[in-house]
Amino acid sequence: FEKVYDFAIGGSAVSNRVDTTSPFYWFDGENLITALTTGVTTNQDANISGLSIAAQRHWTAMKAMDFSDLDLIVFAWGTNDYWQGKTIAEINSAYNSIFAMIRSTYPTVRMLVLSPIWRLIDYDSTTQQYVDSDTVTKGSAGVTLRQIANGIIENCKQERISVYDSYSNVQVCLANVPTFFDNVTVEGDEDEQSGIEVPHGSGQYYSGVHLNEAGNKMYSQIVHGAIMGIF
Repeated sequence: FEKVYDFAIGGSAVSNRVDTTSPFYWFDGENLITALTTGVTTNQDANISGLSIAAQRHWTAMKAMDFSDLDLIVFAWGTNDYWQGKTIAEINSAYNSIFAMIRSTYPTVRMLVLSPIWRLIDYDSTTQQYVDSDTVTKGSAGVTLRQIANGIIENCKQERISVYDSYSNVQVCLANVPTFFDNVTVEGDEDEQSGIEVPHGSGQYYSGVHLNEAGNKMYSQIVHGAIMGIF
């Protein structure tokens, strides 16, 4: 691959969220890919100012891109769907809709789905134990992020879409949270209010979901290896 383009929209999910008043709604996967494959971007253009500067830059680049020239599109949704309480069926339905749109509009472009990675959720003061996405369930269906990752993987196999198990293979865990996750102890950090103290009593708080520079480097190296192994 000669070039890599970063079109990430932080905070988006693959399945459209319930709150249609949120500017993120129009950048959730189904709505985003519908806009890009049809060329009708009115709603995205009207709401992009409510997103980050990086998201605004990525949206401008996406609109200018001829996706038919691409060799591969990589999708990495799932963790925000989990946090919003979406079911595995809802997530896979959204992914399948996206697969169909890409296949119809850009038939020569290959697709790769990365499952979501592990995340630290909180510290339970009652049990004095950390809880994470292996065990914490969300939504009425009561599913963990591990279960969502497994569901995405199995669905992609059925749909004949290349998929990589990032949840198992990106080696983040409680023991290396201070190494690979964003330290949000500094006042004013966007994740400060949701920071998790690690280790407990240290006075150092981490996002538990957003990787730092070392984490992003590690993640990118693993994903690069996966892409080269598959393609």
